[in-house]
Amino acid sequence: MCKKSIVQISDENVHLIRNLLDEVFGVDNFISMIPFRKKTMPLGAVTLETMNDYLVWYAKSKSSVKYNQLYENYNVEGASRWTMVELPDGARRHMTSAEAENHSFHYITYDALYKIVLDDVRRKAFVARLFTNRFTEMLTTQTAGAIREKLKTAEKEIKRLSARAVELEQIIGKLYEDHALGRISAERFDSFMLKYEAEKKQVESGLKATREVFEEEQKQLDNADRFTEVILSYTDLKELTAPILNELVDRIEIGKKEVVNGEKTQSVRILYKQVGYVEDFMPWDLFDDVPRR
Repeated sequence: MCKKSIVQISDENVHLIRNLLDEVFGVDNFISMIPFRKKTMPLGAVTLETMNDYLVWYAKSKSSVKYNQLYENYNVEGASRWTMVELPDGARRHMTSAEAENHSFHYITYDALYKIVLDDVRRKAFVARLFTNRFTEMLTTQTAGAIREKLKTAEKEIKRLSARAVELEQIIGKLYEDHALGRISAERFDSFMLKYEAEKKQVESGLKATREVFEEEQKQLDNADRFTEVILSYTDLKELTAPILNELVDRIEIGKKEVVNGEKTQSVRILYKQVGYVEDFMPWDLFDDVPRR
């Protein structure tokens, strides 16, 4: 019997070959089903075009399979060939000369970052479990100030755009009146209308976007309760997984390495979904009767 089997098959028959190979090698010795593209362009299928076949991989003994890892963690500290940077919105651009010179100072190893995030989640969950109500109150205090400031800014912008929208309606109405009475030429009327209609669209678009921001920030005021509920489910967290990170973490900001008193230091800020950065609470923050230092 062969030690392994890799079979190429189309999607029409992949379920049949899986059943057959399960019988030959055993269900537990299935390794992977690898899709690969077999066409460079659609060929005119009546419905959804089939663009790939599959490689179905089984082994005689899964525990003894030899495999060369496709991707490995790579230490980029000090490397000079990295020239691109990815922005929060997913866009990419070339590094500036300063970024290219200093980017390695922000590098942190996977293992170090993993431990920092895991420990931080555990601390937050531990405090939330012991002092649930106080933890939620402190979160609300931390986040409410920034949210209310954003609400205030959005409210001012809504008022400004609303006032301008009224002005534009009046201006456009006056233009129609002047054109009808022959006070301005057709050429000037068309020119003014083109200008003010374009501005009106911009104002309406800005007004809509700002109102959406305002509504979203209002919802954020209730996020402290929701975050507490989520973090409480991880009081016995043993390891981090992709689903956990996707549920909890919005982004992680890695600071530049610095030398303080002869020792290397580096700041790491974990921004959680719904509430942003959450400071570690001191005991006197959680108990009203604990003397403050």
